[in-house]
Amino acid sequence: MSVEEQICNHIAQCRFENLPGEAVRAAKASILDTMGVMLASTTNSEDCVRMAELARELGGRPEATLIGFGDRVPSPMAALINGALCHPLDYDDTHEGAKSHPTSQTLPAALAVAQRIGGVSGRELITACAIGADVACRIALAVDAGPTEHGWLGSAVYGPFGAAIAAAKILNLSAATTSDAIGMAFSQTGGTREMAEGSSLRGVRDGFSGKTGVVAALLAQKGLTGPGRFLEGRAGLYNLYFRGKYKPERLLKDLGHVYEGANVSFKLWPSCRLTHTYIEAIITAMQENKLRCEDIAHVDVIVSKWGKELSEPADRRLNPPTPVAAGDSMPFTLAIAMVHQSVRIEHYTGPDAIKDERVLAAARKVHHQFDASLDPADMTPGDVTIRTVDGRQFHKRIPYAYGSPQNPLKKGGLEEKFLDCVTHSITPIKRERADALIEKILNLESVASIEEIIP
Repeated sequence: MSVEEQICNHIAQCRFENLPGEAVRAAKASILDTMGVMLASTTNSEDCVRMAELARELGGRPEATLIGFGDRVPSPMAALINGALCHPLDYDDTHEGAKSHPTSQTLPAALAVAQRIGGVSGRELITACAIGADVACRIALAVDAGPTEHGWLGSAVYGPFGAAIAAAKILNLSAATTSDAIGMAFSQTGGTREMAEGSSLRGVRDGFSGKTGVVAALLAQKGLTGPGRFLEGRAGLYNLYFRGKYKPERLLKDLGHVYEGANVSFKLWPSCRLTHTYIEAIITAMQENKLRCEDIAHVDVIVSKWGKELSEPADRRLNPPTPVAAGDSMPFTLAIAMVHQSVRIEHYTGPDAIKDERVLAAARKVHHQFDASLDPADMTPGDVTIRTVDGRQFHKRIPYAYGSPQNPLKKGGLEEKFLDCVTHSITPIKRERADALIEKILNLESVASIEEIIP
């Protein structure tokens, strides 16, 4: 039996009762987190607003809700727009090993199909998101080549797999039909790191994964077939996209026992995950030593090849042209941390935020030093040295990003983040409703219909 067949059999056979408790808890936490981030993007991404306008113009059957906006549109378009809402703020959960954002890919697809067919329970949504995230992350974790080597953007490549799996699970497809769905999604997968260079796609790319996954699953349900060797075939994902640099045993090890969704990291700050250990290092050092931004003369950060990419070219990183580019800039993001001793949505998206003279000046205090010994495929430890105007020096090194399994958010941290995110929703959400949504999502296994968690 091929690897693909084993995976598809597992997907088709998986039931809520099969899920370990930690997989259920992780799926609920990720759904809460991602729902909040989608709502926050409705007023902080002009690209998403334009995409929602297009969905309205195209019309069609009112099957599924555009989160925050309230319109109902055909399910593929709902997956497109809701998926697009997940990442413009770079605030969605991430699997650091897989270099991907699994819930941004699985949840919009699962919700769109669930609303299309109706009567889908919270348990079914949890199962679809848990199995979709797990298998998509396993597919990514099997790759040996790092992102700076192969040039693909992980979320864009692995996203259609997760979306198709989640949609197929909501539709309760057989193993063979699930394989067709995944194969068709694979045939539309792609996306290189070039999209990070100033295009709108850097922020909205997960929408295309969601739409691809939904359409693939619905077509498979209609009887269309896809390539069965989508992973290990001669021109399958691993041989064509990654030149055979993968380890197949990583795909199947502990399959059905360990769910990778339990290993995702949650973001306290809306910026590229690689910056987070550095943010924590700077804020901690400033608070411990009672420093203000004005006290700092120079900041040295030790970076990998990936961190170097977030620091160069200097002109673009010191003067980011868009909020999305600002979240991808190491010096600009660390300057926000110095000026505000926090990093919040409004520090990127507020009026003239990316032209804030205090932040622009602070960014010029940040200097990166490239360390070739650091693995560019890993999330780099945040190694920061602060030199003050009066000659003092402080060093701080944070090995694991805040919100990761090794450095988890404090109790109630996700709820606080959600309550902040909903204040940005384009359709106002009262505190009572926000509290009710938190309660329902954190007890999603008891919810009879997922319509109860649609804001």
